[in-house]
Amino acid sequence: MILNEALLDNGITYADVNFECTIETGDTNNCTVRALASAFEVNYRTANNGSKMLWNREYRQGVSLFDVMRLGDMGSLWGKKITQLGEMQDGRKQLGKMYHVGAGMKKFRRMSTGTFFKEYACGTYYVVVSGHAFTVKDGKVMGNHADATMLKRPITVAYKIN
Repeated sequence: MILNEALLDNGITYADVNFECTIETGDTNNCTVRALASAFEVNYRTANNGSKMLWNREYRQGVSLFDVMRLGDMGSLWGKKITQLGEMQDGRKQLGKMYHVGAGMKKFRRMSTGTFFKEYACGTYYVVVSGHAFTVKDGKVMGNHADATMLKRPITVAYKIN
């Protein structure tokens, strides 16, 4: 499944994934499908059918954040356990921490992808940032090349897959 790996200048390993599926080559807006396939170790066709079942995803159509957030409610998928990462903040689990901003006040700041790569170097994770999803598996970023280089994007939601 992995074509090649490259250690980038920023110290992050990017893994280029080939899903070997004819429907994948014409599909667009499919980051959630590719992330499902690589995180759950299933082929693209299975992940595509799963995204149709889970989120009513249509060919060449993206998936809403609301739908992706329901992944954590499932508990397991394809024999693997799903656990949402983070602490309760504003009524939902979020990754990040509180910072002092002065005058005794605190502000919550979401974790960036760069910090995530450092703190979650072992294991398999389905990661969602604004409008995009990708997989981090044992420190390797599986998604678009930019996922391994844009290190300041805040994490919207992340799930541990095991």
